[in-house]
Amino acid sequence: MTDRDHPSLLHAFGVVLRQIALNPLIMSAVAGALSAALHIHLPVALDNMVVFLQSAAAPTALFVLGVTVPRDKREAFARRSCSNNKLSAMATHPEVYRALAGAC
Repeated sequence: MTDRDHPSLLHAFGVVLRQIALNPLIMSAVAGALSAALHIHLPVALDNMVVFLQSAAAPTALFVLGVTVPRDKREAFARRSCSNNKLSAMATHPEVYRALAGAC
C-alpha cells in the first residue's frame, strides 16, 4: 500500500486488489493456468526456451537462498558437521558473553 490518503476503506481495498492483480508473478501464474486449461501449445522455439528456464529455476532459487546441493557423501558430511558447529557456537556464544560480562 502506498502512503497516500484514501477516501474510504473500500477504495483502499480496491487499490490493494488492483496491485495484487497486476503483480507480474500473479499474472504469469494465471496465464500459465489458463494456457494449461485451454491446451494452448507454444511454438517449438518458445517451448524449448521455457523448458530451459524451467530446468534452471530450482538451482537459481537455491543459489539466491545461499543453499548448495552437495555433490557427494563426503561433502554432505562436511556440511552437516559444519552446520552442527555453527549451531553449537550459536548456543554457547551467549553463555560465554554472559560469563565475561559478569566477570567485569
